Amino acid sequence: MANKLHEGGETRIVDAFHAVDLGAPFKVVLTDCVTAQFDRNGEMVNYTIPDFEGLVRSVVMARLAHDRKLNGAELKFLRKAVGVSQADLARILDFKTEHLSKVENGHVPLTTMAERWARVFLFEEAAKLHKMEEGELKSKLHDLLRKMFDGMKPVAAFSPEELEFIFHRESAALDEAAAANDDWQEAGSGISGLGKWSAVDELEAACG
Repeated sequence: MANKLHEGGETRIVDAFHAVDLGAPFKVVLTDCVTAQFDRNGEMVNYTIPDFEGLVRSVVMARLAHDRKLNGAELKFLRKAVGVSQADLARILDFKTEHLSKVENGHVPLTTMAERWARVFLFEEAAKLHKMEEGELKSKLHDLLRKMFDGMKPVAAFSPEELEFIFHRESAALDEAAAANDDWQEAGSGISGLGKWSAVDELEAACG
């Protein structure tokens, strides 16, 4: 952990930072990459998450590649994170907007086939925003499709276990050009190699 003293406190890189700013309905932890300012009492008063938008898109792709069935809150988060309107996703899924609203609010479950379409569509949207090259996008989509149709066995969406994704920044000293490229990657999910962030672990931890 790096420390830097400043008037009235110190600035340091946090070992493990829970990224609640994302608004994700699952836990996202950033290790050794968030710079925070602390007052004299040790209370955090400010912090900086590098490449926040890139992180959001990488978290989206990581969740879409995870085999747990999507619940309504997750679907809503993923949709909004990549800038897709409820009406547009409803059209893709051949739903009425009212029906998708019920799904996102947890009143109606998402069918297996609709979930597969949603995963592919949202993953592609996230990858486009991620400035992924066409060849790489095709490769990652192929991997995702193969996982979904051959090996993915979704578990209950309402499991008492909370999903947790842990990300680590590969290089804290990125230049402006690299930072602007908002490259991230998520390891262990079949979509690794997306950029300068990597998930050092992907696990399910008990709630609380």
